[in-house]
Amino acid sequence: MPATMYDALPYRSVARTATYVDRIAAVGRLLGIDTADSNHCRVLELGCGDGGNLIPMAVSLPGSEFVGIDLARSAIERGIAAASAIGASNVSLHQADIAGIGDMGEFDYVIAHGVYSWVPPEVRAALLRVIREHMRPAGLAFVSYNAMPGDHIRGVVRQMMRMHTAGIEDPRKKLEQARALLQMLEQAPGDAGDVYRPLLRSEVGRALQSSDELLFHDDLADISQPFFFSEFMAAAQAAGLQFASEAVFHSMNLSTLPPDLGRLLTDLAARDVIAKEQYLDFLTCRGFRQTLLCQREVELRRDVDAERISQFRFFSEAQRTEPDAGQPGVAFRHRNGSALRTDHALTIRAMEALLAANPRSVPFGELAEGAGATSPEDREALANVLFQAFSVGVIELRLFEPRIMLELGERPEASPWARYTAASGRSANLYHELIELDEPAKRLLPLADGSRTLAELATAAELDLPATTRTFQELAKLALLVG
Repeated sequence: MPATMYDALPYRSVARTATYVDRIAAVGRLLGIDTADSNHCRVLELGCGDGGNLIPMAVSLPGSEFVGIDLARSAIERGIAAASAIGASNVSLHQADIAGIGDMGEFDYVIAHGVYSWVPPEVRAALLRVIREHMRPAGLAFVSYNAMPGDHIRGVVRQMMRMHTAGIEDPRKKLEQARALLQMLEQAPGDAGDVYRPLLRSEVGRALQSSDELLFHDDLADISQPFFFSEFMAAAQAAGLQFASEAVFHSMNLSTLPPDLGRLLTDLAARDVIAKEQYLDFLTCRGFRQTLLCQREVELRRDVDAERISQFRFFSEAQRTEPDAGQPGVAFRHRNGSALRTDHALTIRAMEALLAANPRSVPFGELAEGAGATSPEDREALANVLFQAFSVGVIELRLFEPRIMLELGERPEASPWARYTAASGRSANLYHELIELDEPAKRLLPLADGSRTLAELATAAELDLPATTRTFQELAKLALLVG
């Protein structure tokens, strides 16, 4: 196959938390789909790049099989080398066109992150066709794409950069000129009350902070097509697929809207969930979507009950905050901006138990027992509150608990992916979250293969023992160490 622009300027893929198979499986179970166990499934990633999203999942879920395809030969070669270096035998990467992947069998989960908006119409149609034909009946597919109306301003800046760099073939020179234009746009004058300058500055600031590879392949790409949600779903439905959910479940939440507006969209959702989501995009100016699709024959159950909630494990990294003046109860706030306020003693005890267990997740039965939910009525009330907390983004649902180190041992062992990628300054943990690493962590992680004591690691990394111990205690909390 001919070389692609991804061969000319490599795009280093990284872990995308929303694509984590266990998260996707949990949302499916919540909707009544009998999704495959995340550690006993087959996963296909379309446009996998160099495997930076797929390989760490294979490390976290060693009982599953992961297959990736990408058109860029150099990316596939890097990914194969990485998988081989860490011994990830449950992942295979192939250079292939989405329209011609061949007979690879059926998959429980299909991932297509950062592809749909950046390929021509015939490839978009092929992508949806591959999902339909290769996804098992109870499977789920993750598809991300630029969304309207939020992408409109980004599109204006994108068009300016493309116009300014038209005719420049060399990727580095193209990037140099694109950044020069952005720096000029930063200085655009504006009068008091002018709406153009703040919008422009916000988008220009985002673009200037983007890496070269992101700016080149996303903003300067020949194709970067946004879609209204209803447009995307019309194409998906024509391919035999239906809307299940957004991968980030709390992005569908209506609690932040004014009450009358929230009730209006709730009523609309009961009749037409796609229309509800489209109008929510209008109201929030959403610019990017991460949509989960299932086969059209699947019967979804959106009326979540306590019995379904009780099958999950629960995790939270929210923080308890002091009560606001005049506000009853206790607030638990997440760094994503979401919050849960309650004066229900059972709920408060359950939330505090989750925070104490971090980074481990807690099964519903254990959480209910620890919180004192002994009666059926208490367990049902707790389940309903946990669903509310999940719906607003304060807690997460999990099905599988990876083999993480909770107590620091004498010979700490980092996950193979953490050891392999530490030098880059960031790595995916065993929950598929991207973690930024400080200098001590960058020096220690590659050495932590389980063969060295803490004292030996300190000597090898040229750090003192207390600093080494503190670093590994933090790495354990970040779920980067294998138990």
